[in-house]
Amino acid sequence: MNWKLLFSRWNRLARIVGLSLLTACTQQAEKPQDVGEFIYNDYCRTCHGEAGAGTDAQTVITGREVWNKHPDTLVTTLVFGWANSGQGAGNVLRAMPPMPYNDVQIAAVAEHVMQTIGSRTVRVTEDDVRRVRAEHQRELQERLALFN
Repeated sequence: MNWKLLFSRWNRLARIVGLSLLTACTQQAEKPQDVGEFIYNDYCRTCHGEAGAGTDAQTVITGREVWNKHPDTLVTTLVFGWANSGQGAGNVLRAMPPMPYNDVQIAAVAEHVMQTIGSRTVRVTEDDVRRVRAEHQRELQERLALFN
C-alpha cells in the first residue's frame, strides 16, 4: 500500500470537508452582518465580551478612540493584531492576535463591530481589507529599504 498517496488523499479530503463546512456556515448567514456577528461571538467575544464590555479593563473596547477613526484603523488591528504597552494580571503583556480569517470574513467582522459597538453605519468590504494589507506591506518594504 502506498501510504504517501493515502495520506495525501486523506489530507485533501480533510481540507475539502473543512472548507465545505466554513462555506456552509458563511452561506447560512443571510448577509455579511450575520457572518460578522457569528465570527465575533465565536472568536472575539471570549476576550471582548458581549457588546465589547470585555473581561477586564484592557479588553473593554466600548468607548475606544478606534470607533471615531476611519474603519481602516480597525481593519489594520483585525488583520495584524495589536500589542498593548500595559500589562495585565500577573504582569503579563497583553496583546490581540491577528484574526485567522480571510478578507471577506474580516470585512464582515469589522462592519459588524463598527455598527454594533462603534454605533456607526459603515460599509467595509473585502477590497478594503486587501487595500489595508497592501498598504501595510508597502510601508514595511519602504522601511526595510532604509537598511539596504
